[in-house]
Amino acid sequence: MGLDHRTLGQQPEPKADASPTEIVKGTFSLNHCLSCRLDGCSLTSHCCWDLSTLLTSNKSLRELSLGSNDLGDLGVMLLCEVLKQQGCLLKSLK
Repeated sequence: MGLDHRTLGQQPEPKADASPTEIVKGTFSLNHCLSCRLDGCSLTSHCCWDLSTLLTSNKSLRELSLGSNDLGDLGVMLLCEVLKQQGCLLKSLK
């Protein structure tokens, strides 16, 4: 099944010179996406700062998959705090 215009998937090796932070920022510039998969994109706790900002500003995203990344305890704690905020409309974080 292919991706439709409301789902964004990112392959583990998107672009040879793209940093994980660039992947995150580029992904969330598409405000119409309902679902986003960033599995295996080498994201770390440092990327969670960008993710947290973008999760509260993106009003359409409902599902985010971050499997096979090394977010660490700090990154996971930060994302949990964002999920509690009123501005975050995310329903599923995997």
